[in-house]
Amino acid sequence: MLRSPVGLSKAVVVLLGAVSAVDCAMLYGHFSLYRLMGERAREGRPASRSDLADDLLTSAVAVLGACLFLATAVVFIIWFHRVRANAGVFAPEHFGSGPGWAIGAWFIPVANAVIPCRIAHQTWHASRRDPYRRPGKGERPTLVKVWWLLWLVASAVDYLAWSAYDDAVAARSFLGGADPAAVRAACLALVVAAVLDVVAALFAALFVRRLTAMQDAQALRGPVRVAPAGV
Repeated sequence: MLRSPVGLSKAVVVLLGAVSAVDCAMLYGHFSLYRLMGERAREGRPASRSDLADDLLTSAVAVLGACLFLATAVVFIIWFHRVRANAGVFAPEHFGSGPGWAIGAWFIPVANAVIPCRIAHQTWHASRRDPYRRPGKGERPTLVKVWWLLWLVASAVDYLAWSAYDDAVAARSFLGGADPAAVRAACLALVVAAVLDVVAALFAALFVRRLTAMQDAQALRGPVRVAPAGV
């Protein structure tokens, strides 16, 4: 049975926008600290606790961002399951596994870097105007590939940047402060990570809107024709 993904898609897009807004706030904070660490490095002084006083504010914003990310992930996965189930009605021959994998695949270590993308591809193809012919104009899954690649790269850079930042802030010199060069390098990595997060969120929103529109149009057209012999 078909179920409209439109309402869920709107919720996902709004949440992605909220996450991006937090990322922009983090971007400003990281860049400000990056500039300050440059001054400390030129002065030959270690980064003092007062220099890192805004770290508490940054941490609070990071917690807010984590909460919003979790909410976005939950709603996105619900939407993802909905569009996968609909695609199984449009063109069941495109799938070798049940719609439950649209949820479970995200929680399998290592495999969650591949299986959700494959499901997204299958869902995209099954949601086209004619799922059994070559993709028409504007129906190629390029958006799926770009979204997924950005998601993987942003996740990896996020992890590495925060690890570098934590190590730099935790390391103390004999003067009792952190090495400003190390903190500055970590802040630069965090700036790059925040930019990637925003771009990845943008493409995720485009993917959600486009796939939802495809399914909405497919549902309005009525039953999909029977698959040709041999499909």
